[in-house]
Amino acid sequence: MSPHRFLVQRQIEQARPLLAAQTPPIAEIARSVGFREPSHFMTTFRRVTDITPSVYCSGGKAKSAKASNQERKTSAAALHFSTCGDYLQGDPSYEV
Repeated sequence: MSPHRFLVQRQIEQARPLLAAQTPPIAEIARSVGFREPSHFMTTFRRVTDITPSVYCSGGKAKSAKASNQERKTSAAALHFSTCGDYLQGDPSYEV
């Protein structure tokens, strides 16, 4: 592990309990763990943990954004096939 990666990991680990406490704003937490720009902290946090700091604040260890997007796509596809299936079965509510 490179020194830079070690430092970033350490900064993120220091930020986690502060985010879980939900006391200071995310920008203040970012600065307190060594990030100059809150946006850089948010991007780095998401890259390292697969969730945004705000998701971590609200739900702790919630689903990653990738998992949520995949779940949404699956739900949309299921809904599409469900409605198409209903139409194919002759459901009168879908007749043109």
